[in-house]
Amino acid sequence: MGGSPNAPNLPDYPGFAGTQIYDAYGNLTGSIGKDSAGNIVYRAGMTPEEKINQTAIEQKKQSLLQRIYNTPAEYTKAADEEASAWATEQSKRQSEQFQKDVNRIGEVSNQRGLYGSKAMADITGQREKTLADTTSSIAGSATAMRQGLLQNKIGQDYNLYNLYAGAGNDYTQKGMANFNAASGLSGQANAYNQNQWGQQVNALNQQYQNQMQSWSQNEPWRNYIMPTAASAATIAVVA
Repeated sequence: MGGSPNAPNLPDYPGFAGTQIYDAYGNLTGSIGKDSAGNIVYRAGMTPEEKINQTAIEQKKQSLLQRIYNTPAEYTKAADEEASAWATEQSKRQSEQFQKDVNRIGEVSNQRGLYGSKAMADITGQREKTLADTTSSIAGSATAMRQGLLQNKIGQDYNLYNLYAGAGNDYTQKGMANFNAASGLSGQANAYNQNQWGQQVNALNQQYQNQMQSWSQNEPWRNYIMPTAASAATIAVVA
């Protein structure tokens, strides 16, 4: 009398399948695997030159941000000097022209016998008022110019920052593309391994069930000995 079939030895559940992604030149661009603690991690694949370049870009970006937020003293100094130089030149020209006008007023007044008269004083006073108004306008324009010069210098830093930010974004986008590719490939590999494992387990279980059914149908004790013993017991009771 043989024993019942042994239960199948099921295969172990498949371990995590890591992946590696390479570019067209055979350079590793990213990988997914497990660290020493068993955590699933993504490791970016970058050449030493790329790492150095990316670090330099980030450092330059931070440096530019500091300059933008803390308006460098040399920017303020340069804007002050340029605006002041312009105002000085304009004021000089206006003063020279004023002196020429006053001299001309005196000459004309003298020729007409009005030198020292109220009319001469009125005309001179009007010219002095014009000079004062022009001087005030020059001062206002110089202030606006200073602010404009300062904003232009800061704007140059903004433009430069945007260039470095764009370069940094290129690395970020490339890294995300590599991560997505590695994740997708890893997901496909793990799904395939799990599917294969499931099929193998199902096949072994089905085989075991078939063996058990066949054994059960042909097992001597149940099919022959037990029925015979039951019949003998029935006859004994009847007798």
